[in-house]
Amino acid sequence: MGDNVITEQFDLSGLSLVPNAQQLHQEHAQRGAQGPGTRIVRFVDASNTTAFGQSNIYQVQALDMVVDEAYLSMDVSTVTATTAGFLMPTYFWLGSQGAQLLAKGTNVYTQQESLGRDYKKMNIENTSQLNSFLQETNDIGAVGGLVKGIKNAQYLLDLSPMIDSILNKAGTISAFPSNYWTFDIQLKNLNQIAVSGTGAVAATGATITNSRLILIGHKEEAAVISNQTRALANEGIKIVYSQPNYFRFDVANGSTAATYNMPSVQGNVSHVWHVVRAVAGLDGTAPNTVADTPLISILTTDTLRVGVSENPDLLWGRALRHDTVRFLIQGRSYTGSEMYNNPVVASTLPYKSGLLAVPLCEKGTSDLVYGQYSGSMRVNNNFVLTSAFADPGSDQRCAMIVFIRRVLVLSLNGVAAALNEE
Repeated sequence: MGDNVITEQFDLSGLSLVPNAQQLHQEHAQRGAQGPGTRIVRFVDASNTTAFGQSNIYQVQALDMVVDEAYLSMDVSTVTATTAGFLMPTYFWLGSQGAQLLAKGTNVYTQQESLGRDYKKMNIENTSQLNSFLQETNDIGAVGGLVKGIKNAQYLLDLSPMIDSILNKAGTISAFPSNYWTFDIQLKNLNQIAVSGTGAVAATGATITNSRLILIGHKEEAAVISNQTRALANEGIKIVYSQPNYFRFDVANGSTAATYNMPSVQGNVSHVWHVVRAVAGLDGTAPNTVADTPLISILTTDTLRVGVSENPDLLWGRALRHDTVRFLIQGRSYTGSEMYNNPVVASTLPYKSGLLAVPLCEKGTSDLVYGQYSGSMRVNNNFVLTSAFADPGSDQRCAMIVFIRRVLVLSLNGVAAALNEE
């Protein structure tokens, strides 16, 4: 009987025979000016004239590199007309569509403003990197913003989330056909990102005079590129990652509690991030109203519960104080924090972004940045968060990001499969 048994190994997704992207990599055997492992930089020009208030397209040629980092670089002219005007941090520039990474025209990752706002800060490795990041993305407060706003300057929009999750793990760009990868980046109108604390006169100037996508990465071994090309032409390349899913909830002035029901969430949840901010600043179109003002909950009565509709305390067994979540639950799961010292803003107190990041996997940064993952909470269309807080004094908006474990299979023709990891 044993001679007639056929044994095959499949996971629940049926994709066990598809090679994981990381399996196609190998140690670099040599170094050289253009040898494997050499850190290189390439530039991609826009396919259309870059401007505020529209989608801006960047099609990537078959570059001989693995992308480790990506930034949209924009040269912007002086902010004029408004009194003491400057521009918001670049994460705030993303419109409702956000920044999208397309594979053969199919959207495989969306980076919304709420994710770009805190992603790098939560996953940064050291203070020097944080300081550099804040400076380059204009996340430097009014003093630094004014210095930059009064002259022609370069502004960088960080695209780390989609690179860490997808493009870096896909391997060498040249293994794919030319124009396989496209960045579609929608920017808000100028009046939604120009700030002035002293005047309501609409900003002018601030024209994007030039833009380019900056790709930073390394070269790869020829054998690895051959493996990738062969895999794409056959069973495909599998990438397993945590996909951000975005939700928005309005919190009315006078509220002291909110229940965030998300019946569409189904799968293995690895992280939940949420931040509550004043609606007036997010929707403002006059320079003296545009702002990113988070609700900082520090009272002992400010609590958070994570669970499902049948058991709202499923994750922790009880409600936890916001500060407990911020300092102990986030803890060492992420290498960074929502609290940090901004070297440019004149203050002796650390800045608080207001983010409550709940890792349901063991090591948050390891999952988001490196794809090394362990642990999650299974949810089946009944996910709910419950928050208690002091009266915010104005209408607020909660931006919720629920990360779900997903499997993406890429072939030469585009996306061959996209489904939940089971």
